[in-house]
Amino acid sequence: KREIEFISIILILFLNGNKKTIISLAFSKDEKYLASGGLDSMVYIWDLKNQTLIKTFKVQGQIALLSFKDDNEIYVFNGHVQSGDKTLELYDILTGTEIKHNYNYFMGYYFDRFPLTISVHNNYLASNDSWDDFAVFDVDSVKWTYNYDTLPIFSLAFSNDEKYLATGLIEPLIKIWDFKNKQVAAQYDYNPYYKIPDTYVTGEDSIFPPIKAITFSPDGRFVAGGNDDGSVIIWNNTLNNVDDNSSVKNAFEIYPNPANMVFRLRFSTVKASKFQISIFDYLGNKVYSKNGYSTEGLNENTINVNSLPSGYYIVRLQKCGTVETTPLLILK
Repeated sequence: KREIEFISIILILFLNGNKKTIISLAFSKDEKYLASGGLDSMVYIWDLKNQTLIKTFKVQGQIALLSFKDDNEIYVFNGHVQSGDKTLELYDILTGTEIKHNYNYFMGYYFDRFPLTISVHNNYLASNDSWDDFAVFDVDSVKWTYNYDTLPIFSLAFSNDEKYLATGLIEPLIKIWDFKNKQVAAQYDYNPYYKIPDTYVTGEDSIFPPIKAITFSPDGRFVAGGNDDGSVIIWNNTLNNVDDNSSVKNAFEIYPNPANMVFRLRFSTVKASKFQISIFDYLGNKVYSKNGYSTEGLNENTINVNSLPSGYYIVRLQKCGTVETTPLLILK
C-alpha cells in the first residue's frame, strides 16, 4: 500500500507557448503528452520527452477543461463568450480533428465563476451552474442525470472510483455526495483562521473563507481542500475507514487538532500488537517517535509536542502490518 512520501521538489521542465491565460492542463494516461488550453481558444499538445510543441488546434470558445480519454484523444469543454453556448468535444490530438461534438447541454455555466470537474475515467462531468445548485452529466451522452440543491459551491471533485463527489461550500465545511443516490454520505468541518469581507454572497459583513479547491487522494482515504485564507486542510475520509476484507479500522484519530502542547492519538486493533507513532515535519524530517504495544480494542496515547514549533506536520501510525498517516497542525 502506498503511503505519503516526502520528496524534493525540482523544476524539471518549462514550456512556453500559450498566448493567453491557461485555464486547464492535462497529462495523457501514458504521461507522454501534456495538453494546455485557456482563454485563447487553442489546445496545445506537448511531447514531454522531447520537450517540443507537436500540435496546436483551435476550438470554438474559451477552454474551461481538458481531459484525455486515451493517449491520443482528448475531451475539450469550452464556452462561447458571445452566444453563451457550451460544448463538450472530443479531438484527435495528433491531427486536431474533431471526433465527437455535444452541443449546448450546459446552459448557465460560466467557468470564470463556477467550478467544473470531470471524473478520472471520463464517465461523469459535474458543473455548478448557479449559486445554489449543481448537476452531474453522463459524458458519453451528455445527458443531465443528477441535480442537487445546496449551499453555494466553490469547488468540485470526483473520487477515483467515481462513487462520490466532494463539494467545497460557502460554510466552513465540505460535503461528500453519493451522487448516484442523491444523498450526502459524509461532511467534514474545519476552523478557519479568520473571516473575510464578503457582502455580495450572503449580505453579511463577513463570511468564513470558502473552500476554493478540493481533491481526493488516489485511494480515497483523504480529502484535501484549500481556501481563501491560504490554508490547506486535509481530512480523514470516514467513508474509507473500514477495509471490506478486514475488521481492522484503517484510520486513526488525533485530537485536538490544531494542538498546542499535547494531543491524543486514538486507534483500534482486533488483537494485541506492536505499534510505532512517528511525527514528520514538512521537510520529511522525523521529529518524534514512540514505540509501544497495543491491546485488543480501543487504544489511546498522549503525545507531548511542547518542544515542537508551530507548523504543519504528518503523524504516522504503524500497526498490524499497516501504515497510516494524518496531518497535524501545531499552534503556539
